[in-house]
Amino acid sequence: MCLVVGVPNTQEQAKEFNMSKASIVAASKQAERDVAAALGGRRLHAGEWQGEGDVDAVGPDFIAQVKQRKDVAGWLQEGVKQVEEALQSKDELKRLQPDIDDYPNPLVVIVTKPGSGRPSRKFVLMSMETYQGIHDKCNHRYRD
Repeated sequence: MCLVVGVPNTQEQAKEFNMSKASIVAASKQAERDVAAALGGRRLHAGEWQGEGDVDAVGPDFIAQVKQRKDVAGWLQEGVKQVEEALQSKDELKRLQPDIDDYPNPLVVIVTKPGSGRPSRKFVLMSMETYQGIHDKCNHRYRD
């Protein structure tokens, strides 16, 4: 799960915005707090994670590594825009998939092309709102 926020992520970018390294670190920590709060979890403090890899936030049903960037790649933004616009075409969606939910989840799926002999990987990207809707729907089903 990633949340992209509009702050510089390198010292070079910070210079453009007149931000100190301390400001960048503070913004990064705040992004981690915001993600944790939005997902019903908590931000881990530096050094608190003792396992493999790295985790910035944790909750009862998620772990998250939060990446902050000033922006994301244009092709990725275009994919998000296209799938979100497609949600407005309810009649076309019903024509193509008659049993589709009234509010389907808009997903962007990224498939890697690693080359000969190596398997591709698939990544699902969705907005925080889409994830929260799926999460709430799943939790509601378990409670009933």
